[in-house]
Formats: sequence, structure tokens, C-alpha cells
Amino acid sequence: MKVNFSARDLDELFAGFGQNAGAIVYSAQNEYVIELPQQIGKGRTQHLKLRSGLELTLSSYECQEPMLFQGNLDCTLLVLRLCVSGYARRQLQGIKEECNLSKGMSHLSFEPGLEGSFECPDKKIGLCEIRMTPDALKTLIDGQLEQIPPELRQVALGNYQGVYLQTRKMTRLMQTAAEQIFNCPYQGLTKRLYLESKVIELIAFYLHQLSEETTASDSLPLLRRYDIERIHQAKEILLNNLENPPSLYELARQVGLNEFKLKRGFRQVFDTTVFGYLHQQRMERAWKLLNSGMFSVTDVAGAVGYASLSSFNAAFKCRFGINPSVCKYERHSSN
Repeated sequence: MKVNFSARDLDELFAGFGQNAGAIVYSAQNEYVIELPQQIGKGRTQHLKLRSGLELTLSSYECQEPMLFQGNLDCTLLVLRLCVSGYARRQLQGIKEECNLSKGMSHLSFEPGLEGSFECPDKKIGLCEIRMTPDALKTLIDGQLEQIPPELRQVALGNYQGVYLQTRKMTRLMQTAAEQIFNCPYQGLTKRLYLESKVIELIAFYLHQLSEETTASDSLPLLRRYDIERIHQAKEILLNNLENPPSLYELARQVGLNEFKLKRGFRQVFDTTVFGYLHQQRMERAWKLLNSGMFSVTDVAGAVGYASLSSFNAAFKCRFGINPSVCKYERHSSN
């Protein structure tokens, strides 16, 4: 079954999901519960607002057929997804790499305005999703930003201009915390406080995992001249193919490196990920094209690899603080 959606926030998304999928929606203070209709399968999604800027979504489905959700959610939230059962695929518009989630895997993403799809091909999924604003992450870290990776630090400060994607295996402590969240034995106020404490605990375990990996990467050997040349070649390939960039696998093959060395080396040389650099350059190219006054917003969106105009508008506004139409209008008015 395929469900299309476009929403400004999660409240609008859940309301739309109830209409499009025929699901039964219950709502109470700070909580939504969506139960699947029998003709689709069994299971439910539970969404809770734990505190300002921090939300939790628990999904447990067993469907009659594979589920596919497609569309865009216009919000700038950092999302930590943890798969406790089943398998799911996420595909973001303009990024060829699939973000696959299987049991025991986690996925952290910051993808403002990007259109994409979420598919559950195994018909069964158990997923814990923690959503937080960059400011909420900054508050949780409380003045210790130097202890997290540079890109995530920039997300927390509200300065990150790009797409941030990280997939890794959950630690045993993370798996235990996620299972405890799914099996919360409480109701009412006790339930909310228990879940909030467990979510913060899970975030702490995840950040600890990141910090250990960052410490380990700091001791990596220096890149050879050959590797640096190949990484600069990869950068040029991306710049020349902003509209239709190669996948990470294809890019690594073209420059003669394996994916691990390309990702690690790209971060060492340019202090960003391959995806982050691609998004940054797309936005810079879009600004130049709009500022020339020679192209429409639709033409520019297509020229930098966006099939969805709404996704392009959201990404551009996140990067520059104004809509692309305003950029074009201001350029025209100044002449």
C-alpha cells in the first residue's frame, strides 16, 4: 500500500495519515495514537510530546502487504531512528544512497525540506524515533558541545547547512533502552516522565558511541598523496554532476577508492561528509543561478537536482534564510 503525504509538522502528518490510509486516530494532551484498519493489518503508531523540542514516536506494524510512505515533511528536526524489529528502507530525493534500517541498527538524520520515501518491504516493523530541535539538543548537551563531532555540533548551534546522515549498529545499552521504551509499564504522568528519562538516556548512549568513534578517528594515519588526489577528484565529479550525482558506491569506483576510505578521507580533507558537501554546493549553485536573473525558480531547482519544488524551497530557505523567489526578486529589483 502506498501513502502520499506533505505536511508542515507531525500533527498535520498524523491527521493526513489517518485520512489517506483510513487509519483510526486517537488524540489526547501531548499524545497521538494511530491504529491501522483491519484491511491493512494490525499495529499502531504512538506519538508523544515529551518536552519542548523533544518528541517520541513508536511504531509497531504487521501489515497485509508492504507499506510505502512517500512525500515530504517540512520541518528542521534532528531524528534518531532505532529499529527493534523488521526492516525498512528510506530514500531521499536527490541522494542515491538508500538509508536501510534493520533490527539492531540506528539512523541519525538532519534533512530539512527533503522529499523522500519510507518503505517497509517485510510487512513488519518495530521502530523507535526520537525527534528533537537543534536547540533541544544544545540544551541537553549543556555547554559541552566540544565533546560531539563537528558537524553535529553545527546542527545543534543552528549553523549546519546541508544534509546530515549517519547509520550505525546500536550498542547493547542502546538496544536495552529502546526495548524498555517499547515496553513501558506505566500510564499518565508516570509514563511521560519514564519515557522522557529513557529517551534522554538513549541519546546519551548514542552520543557516547559517536564520541568514541571520533576519538578513534583522530588517531587515524595521515592520508597518502594518492588518496588525497583521488578525494579531490571525487569532489570535482560531484561539482560537475550536481543535477544527477553518482551514488557513493559509483563515486568510489570512479576514483579508485573503497567506500570506507572515500568517506573517511573526504571528512579529513574537507571537514564534511560527501552528502554534506553535495548539498552545500547545490545550494551555492542555486544562489548564483537565481542571482543571475536569467532562470526561474523551477529551472534552478531542476538544475541542482530537485524534482520537487517544495523540497527545493525548504532546503534553500534553511540554507539562506529566505525563499528562492525572494532572492530572484531582490536581484531583479536592484537592477
